[in-house]
Amino acid sequence: MIPGLHINTVAELLYYFGMSGFWGAFLLYILYGIATALDSIYSVALNIPDGATGIAPTAAQMLSAKGMVGRGVYSYIMGGVIGIGVSLVSLPILYTILPILQPFFQENMLPILLFASSLVLLNDFNVQNLAVFLIAGIFGMFVLNSGASDNLIFPMFVGFFTLPMLMTKTVVLEVEEGYSKRIGWAAPIIASIVTAIAYMIPGVATPTMIIVFAGLFANIRDDEFVSALGAINTANIIFSIMMIDFIGKARTGVAIVVQNMYHTTMFWDFMLALAGASAFGIAALIILHSLPRAVNFFAPFTHPFMKLLLAVYLVLLTFLVSGAFGVLVMGVACAIGIFTLVAKARRANLMGSIIVNAVMYYFGRK
Repeated sequence: MIPGLHINTVAELLYYFGMSGFWGAFLLYILYGIATALDSIYSVALNIPDGATGIAPTAAQMLSAKGMVGRGVYSYIMGGVIGIGVSLVSLPILYTILPILQPFFQENMLPILLFASSLVLLNDFNVQNLAVFLIAGIFGMFVLNSGASDNLIFPMFVGFFTLPMLMTKTVVLEVEEGYSKRIGWAAPIIASIVTAIAYMIPGVATPTMIIVFAGLFANIRDDEFVSALGAINTANIIFSIMMIDFIGKARTGVAIVVQNMYHTTMFWDFMLALAGASAFGIAALIILHSLPRAVNFFAPFTHPFMKLLLAVYLVLLTFLVSGAFGVLVMGVACAIGIFTLVAKARRANLMGSIIVNAVMYYFGRK
């Protein structure tokens, strides 16, 4: 899998090239699980995020600076394993309560979004974070209210998160001894549950918007933060497809493509979720079994020339999908992302690009 290439884009490409039916969806979810496991290398060890793990390097760089790159990868993977377990066990309960809770969330979206905004802003509040939130919010309102907003979310988040990190110097450290110490269960469990609840909130429950909730864990220990992110991403594998049956809506790009590929039923949706979870587990075991070699294998992506090639590839992909205007959106978003890094602001505040737009929308409905 190519760093920086989001699974939603992979799904769209597979569908574009003619993949369909259950087995097309099955292959997509196998790739979903593998890609989620590989994020432990890309986002944590190599600090090359995709859209859904854009703020992972914040904590990962702290671990790397302490010579704990192995700890970061291990925490992500074990958090992911916990996330899968919690998600699967909670499915019967969620099937019962989510349809009951959904009307409450729909009717109280404005206070919920205001609360989410306050959490993002008040978490380590300062002038830089407020400025990033507002700048991203104004830019997001422009992008999301344009005629081609569906095709502009990808370049906007690539500009916010991926390109600025590709411009920074990446340090790959040797995997340390004793990285497999026990991780806490609390953060991954909470992250998994919050992920399920997020799917009931319009404009929040996409793989990228899960970053908002990951950002709420920013003040806990770095390895716990990374484990929470792992749990969020693996819970997303399960819930992305099961929400079609739970609340009757496809809330992610992957799930929407699956609906286009074949007529979904609850049993086969569960089989897809299980396939993705199994693929993650197998890939995770392989990575952990040969972690030093795995990190070294992907190390060429840290070379400046490889990063340049990846950036060029993302620009070309954006041009093909979104045209010249998409490239412009990516460029402006990249400038905002660079400003965020230079100002040393929390990158979770870039979620103002979605939150401000959603708050203004629900204000207009009141």
